[in-house]
Amino acid sequence: MENTQTPPPVLEVRRLSKAFGGLKVTNDVSFAIPRGELSAIIGPNGAGKTTLFNLITGKLVPDAGEVLFKGERIDGLSPADIARKGIGRAFQITSIFKERTVLENVLVSVLSREKKTARLFRRATAYGDAVREAIEILATLSLEAKAGEMAGSLPHGDQKRLDIAVALALNPELVMLDEPMAGMSPEERTITVDLIRKIWKEKALTLLFIEHDMDVVFGISEWIRVLNQGVLLAEGTPAEISRNREVITAYLGEEIDE
Repeated sequence: MENTQTPPPVLEVRRLSKAFGGLKVTNDVSFAIPRGELSAIIGPNGAGKTTLFNLITGKLVPDAGEVLFKGERIDGLSPADIARKGIGRAFQITSIFKERTVLENVLVSVLSREKKTARLFRRATAYGDAVREAIEILATLSLEAKAGEMAGSLPHGDQKRLDIAVALALNPELVMLDEPMAGMSPEERTITVDLIRKIWKEKALTLLFIEHDMDVVFGISEWIRVLNQGVLLAEGTPAEISRNREVITAYLGEEIDE
């Protein structure tokens, strides 16, 4: 008989909770993300969105609950081990090495995935295939022309895209972006939205992002999850979320015009 068993979700969060002192920042949160989904997490400041990302990626250990990646529990693993399993993350505040070149930033990530290290005084071009891969990743984000520039000299939007390139260099199946549009000009946001959509399609990724720009969220998401005071208030399609009275009251303030 043919095996028709449905594969497990790429990411599953089961009754996840985290408190700091007496404040429950993540409170009994559960959801599942199927392979290939492009989805957003939204909510007011202090809703627990970044804490949730930190629990998933190993920067924090949950007080209760489980995190599963492709059916395997990963809560309790180190951030490096979780990244090697196939979860890449770009941060709200960029985590790039500003005193290294754009190419070196991505190269370090490629070599890290292969459990190799970049020697400080060795030319980047000495790493052959890893360099070619790094340049291809930069090209995906329209940064190849700036490969030799110092990362710290890049405009803010380019630094944010470099952070995404570093995450992609880990060859992830799931990419998590924490406020990828934060601090960007309208022109930079437009460019980055197009690049995110392109990366998601071309690399067949599962992509989860936190974002406060509702035009971005409702413009590209297939699915939206809403956190409020650490609780998963609602989830659904953009059309469903835009009409959800609880979400409108807690966060949106008015119905989003589709």
